[in-house]
Amino acid sequence: MKKTIGLALAVATMLLSMPFSAMAASSSTAPITTSATVAQALTLNVLLKKNDSAGATISSMNFGQLVDIGTGTLRSTPTSTTGTGAVAAFISANSQGLPYTITQVGTGMSNGSASLPSGALNVVPVYAAADNGGAVLPAGASIGPKGSWVGTRTLYTSESGTAASRTIQAIYSVTDDPAAGATSGVPQSQAAGTYTGTVTITVTA
Repeated sequence: MKKTIGLALAVATMLLSMPFSAMAASSSTAPITTSATVAQALTLNVLLKKNDSAGATISSMNFGQLVDIGTGTLRSTPTSTTGTGAVAAFISANSQGLPYTITQVGTGMSNGSASLPSGALNVVPVYAAADNGGAVLPAGASIGPKGSWVGTRTLYTSESGTAASRTIQAIYSVTDDPAAGATSGVPQSQAAGTYTGTVTITVTA
C-alpha cells in the first residue's frame, strides 16, 4: 500500500513539474484587414528669382526698362533701372513616381497696338545638380531646347518607369543673344510703352 501511494505521489509531482506551455491551449481570430490610403496628387511649385538663384524672390516676370548695351537692339539687363536682366523660374513637380513632363505656354508681349518680336522673348531650360542636393540628371530624363517662350515649349521630360522629383530652372529674358535662343532682337525704333504677356507652366503625368 505504501509503495502504491509513493508511486502515485511521484506521478503527481512529475505532472506538476511539466512546463505549463505543454498543456496550454490557444485560439486566434480570423485575419483582420488593415488599410490606409495615399491620395493621388500631382503638384507643381514655381519660385521666381531676379536674375539668378542669388536674386530676390519676385512675383512676376518684370524685365524692366529695355536698354541698348551696344548691340544695336534693346535688351533686358541687370544694369537697367529695375535691375532685371533675366527671371529664373525654379520649377519642381511631385508626380508620386509617375513619369511626367513640364511644359510652358507663353504669349507674346504687346502694348495693345505694337508687339515685341517673339524671337527676342526667350527661355533657356537648365538642370543644375546644386538645385537637387547634388543629384545628377536622371538617366533617360531630358531638358527641353532653348528658344522663344511664345507658344508651347517643353522644359523637362522625366525618366520612364519610376520618376524622381527634380527641380529645374527656366531662365527667361528679352534679348537678341543667340546663346539664349534668340532669333531676333527688339529694335531701337520699337514704339514706346509698357508691353505685357503671360507664361503658364504646367506639369502632366
